[in-house]
This record gives sequence, structure tokens and C-alpha cells, in this order.
Amino acid sequence: MCFNAPVSISVFTLGLICLGIMVSRKLYFFSVFYLFIIIMQLLEYFAHISLTNNDSKLNKLTASFALLLLFLQPVIFSLYACLIENYRKDFLYKILPIIAL
Repeated sequence: MCFNAPVSISVFTLGLICLGIMVSRKLYFFSVFYLFIIIMQLLEYFAHISLTNNDSKLNKLTASFALLLLFLQPVIFSLYACLIENYRKDFLYKILPIIAL
């Protein structure tokens, strides 16, 4: 969690650049997880803006979206792992060296 709005939006921008690099290297499995972290940084930015402007509606909306994101993260990541990556045989060989560490 970042301590102010400019840092949150900077981390969001840097995260998008890194996500682009990950997608270009075809690391889709890890990119799905990383995407949720990037979206959370954008939500933090709006939360900081709402606190600065004393906007309670934006604060409630941001908190609701953050809660929804936290709920959907393991669901979507698990569905992606089971439905898409499970059918690829080379997926197991990519993930096993990481687990062995």
C-alpha cells in the first residue's frame, strides 16, 4: 500500500509497463495474478484522491471495488489455472522448477 496518490499512480504506471513485458514474454499465468495487483494500485489512487477531497461517495465506491477485487482474485486465478493452463502439457514443466525452489 502506497502512502499517497502520486506514488500509487506511479506504481500503477510502472506495473503496466512490467505487465506489458510479461505478456510479451508469454508469461500469461503470472500476468493474470500481477494484473490484480496493478488494479489494486489504481484503486488505492482513487482512495487517496477521495480522502484528499473528502469525497465519501468515491471512498465507498473504491472500498467496494477493492473488496470485490479481493474476492474475485482467487476465483479467477484458480479458474484460469484449472480451465486454461491445465490443458497444456508444457504448463507443468514450467511451474515445477519454481515450486522446487
